[in-house]
Amino acid sequence: MKKRILVLDDEMDFVNVMKMTLQMTGKYDVRTTVRAPTFLQVAQDYRPDLILLDCMMPGMDGGEIAAQIQADPVLKKTPFMFLTATADHAETRSSGCYDGEQTYLPKTMELDDLFKFIEAKLESAPVLPPGEVAAQVSAAAS
Repeated sequence: MKKRILVLDDEMDFVNVMKMTLQMTGKYDVRTTVRAPTFLQVAQDYRPDLILLDCMMPGMDGGEIAAQIQADPVLKKTPFMFLTATADHAETRSSGCYDGEQTYLPKTMELDDLFKFIEAKLESAPVLPPGEVAAQVSAAAS
């Protein structure tokens, strides 16, 4: 079964390239969105195995989205990684993305390395028993 990956970035060209690149491997089903305000609903509906978040976006940064993911009963165990064009830039370091405990990937990273990071993150993700997944979905719907 293909792993589901959800990509959130405010740059349409980037999400289109990312989707095409990941799907060409044959390992992933990929959905994308460029709209941070609707992201949580998209993620709840799609139930991704991994979320890739742009760190800096207008209006709502990746750190704010990550906090929403971690607070959501259905999504809180979903692993995520930040994508950033400015990993060493001072203004990015001051954003909510930099809590020191997450994975940060440069958008310019080599594809082989990107795939290795994605696979490693997917392998380390907690696997929920079907009953617990159903219980989380029911609790979130209440």
